[in-house]
Amino acid sequence: MKKIILKSCVLLLMAIFTISILQILNVFAQSMPYEKEKYPHLLGNQAVKKPSVAGRLQIIEKDGKKYLADQKGKIIQLRGMSTHGLQWYGDIINKNAFEALSKDWECNVVRLAMYVGEGGYASNPNIKEKVIEGIKLAIENDMYVIVDWHVLNPGDPNAEIYRGAKEFFKEIALKFPNDYHIIYELCNEPNPNEPGVENSLDGWKKVKAYAQSIIKMLRSMGNQNIIIVGSPNWSQRPDFAIQDPIDDKNVMYSVHFYSGSHPVGGYVFENMKKAFENGVPIFVSEWGTSLASGDGGPYLDEADKWLEYLNANYISWVNWSLSNKNETSAAFAPYVSGMHDATLLDPGDDKKWDINELSVSGEYVRARIKGVTYEPVRRDREIQCPFEDVNEDNIFYEHIVKLYSKGIIKGTPSSKYLPDRNITRAEFAALCVRALNLEIEKYDGSFSDVKSNIWYSDVVYTAYKNGLFKQKENKFFPEKTMKRKEMAYLAIEVYKRLTGKIEVDTDDIQIADEELIDPQYRESVKLAVQLGIIDLVSDGTFAPDRSVSRGEAATIMYNILNLSGKL
Repeated sequence: MKKIILKSCVLLLMAIFTISILQILNVFAQSMPYEKEKYPHLLGNQAVKKPSVAGRLQIIEKDGKKYLADQKGKIIQLRGMSTHGLQWYGDIINKNAFEALSKDWECNVVRLAMYVGEGGYASNPNIKEKVIEGIKLAIENDMYVIVDWHVLNPGDPNAEIYRGAKEFFKEIALKFPNDYHIIYELCNEPNPNEPGVENSLDGWKKVKAYAQSIIKMLRSMGNQNIIIVGSPNWSQRPDFAIQDPIDDKNVMYSVHFYSGSHPVGGYVFENMKKAFENGVPIFVSEWGTSLASGDGGPYLDEADKWLEYLNANYISWVNWSLSNKNETSAAFAPYVSGMHDATLLDPGDDKKWDINELSVSGEYVRARIKGVTYEPVRRDREIQCPFEDVNEDNIFYEHIVKLYSKGIIKGTPSSKYLPDRNITRAEFAALCVRALNLEIEKYDGSFSDVKSNIWYSDVVYTAYKNGLFKQKENKFFPEKTMKRKEMAYLAIEVYKRLTGKIEVDTDDIQIADEELIDPQYRESVKLAVQLGIIDLVSDGTFAPDRSVSRGEAATIMYNILNLSGKL
């Protein structure tokens, strides 16, 4: 009897052990990366060859499609990162960073984004020294390097501001004659921004004419380098090259996409696919995990779909961006008050950024460059509100904390936010400047009522110079409180600048006291109400001349940023 009981116990224990093992294996199986079955081309990077192996790049044709190939004619793929504007985030050009990108991230290409406008080369030609330094570091660290003439605002590469293009590329070509590490990108994103190019074949002809002149010059100097040319509509129309290509065997056509704005199957993807399948050599010289604004998301599932297609077809790609800017597409963690400092763009002597120093996007893209499983670290730390007069019971709490974490609101010297106090023109000017990430301009004493040594002098001047606020009789009226009608006008102006346009019908908006709203504010008020940026008062009125509290202003700014995909 004892033997029977003992045997039964052993069998029971074995059964329990077996069930436990099966449960563990099941959990393990469920936690296994989905990449291998769903997106098999996300894993592995066998075709990602370094210059020391691949040598001089060329374009070959196979089965009617054109591919980037190494010196022996074998198809390869470039994967890497793009800098942000070197005038803003030029600190990334350092030895430790480039070694980290080459060895730890396993990049075989880096893109140097040299803006021409917006404080770039046109007004500061010395920015080219950053490009030259970046080229040298890329070569030293066994990476190809894309020299990007960053056409953006305005959108026509033939515009007067870009007149130095040929001289710039000539100077680089003389300094690095026919160096096979270098890839020239002649015009980042041709687009309609005035003076711009239209999204049409005629628009493409303008871009083509500009590019051909520089290509001819580079070839006459003996440079066989790969050259990338953008296309209209922010480099989303490579299909124009099907019927009207540039006559050069080593020219590729760029495609730019952001996974939150441009899904697989959408027009950008289909334009690229059509071009590729019709023999147009494609290079994705910029893509992001966010919305096209650079913020919002990240949209990693859609990014996986894109990368699966690109990798399966050996289409090279470069991710935006190597910066610690407070936006989703940045690869490094930004400063977040109450949580962490911004990641330094120089990783230090260990030549490696820790995973926690990367943003979600940076961690994801690093894994995709390496072709390894993406296993995200936990990022669930709560942001602590630093204001003693704002607790979780406050109706503005969530909005104030979020804006504080983004560096948009600062509070007062006494560690209070004072949410019930009316907000002044100077204070709201500061919110607008930070929300738009405007470059601060030094106050020049323009206003008789703004002293140079007061905290808001530079921000109100920046807001004025950027057309957000107007002066009257050389006065800014910085301490005057903001009225709801003024707030609505500025809210819509900030929203338009963040999104580029507003497509909202206000015909059905009913405002009980509409006749009390000054005509110059009326349409902005309707738009703000329709978009949900500012609410009507409980009785259906807008109360245009009522002052706005600091707490209400935080909610309004939160609504603007949330609607525009900036949170």
